Amino acid sequence: MLDDAPPPKGKEVLKQMADAMATHNNYLICMSRGSGKSSYIECVTLHALATGLQKFVVIISNNARAACGILTDIWRAISEPDTPFA
Repeated sequence: MLDDAPPPKGKEVLKQMADAMATHNNYLICMSRGSGKSSYIECVTLHALATGLQKFVVIISNNARAACGILTDIWRAISEPDTPFA
């Protein structure tokens, strides 16, 4: 798990993403490189799946390698709950 709470902008993004999932709307993240976009997607996706809010999710990434990394992190969090996010 994360050691620090997300910055104020991060909290806003997480809330907007969760709201978009709850209302079945699309959400586009426009943030700078290295700002935690992938981690936010992973956290919100895990929340939606764990709470039953969504049965399936679609994550679109900029390339196959990045998409595989996101899916691997999500799978690791599900199958190895004691392993923190990288």
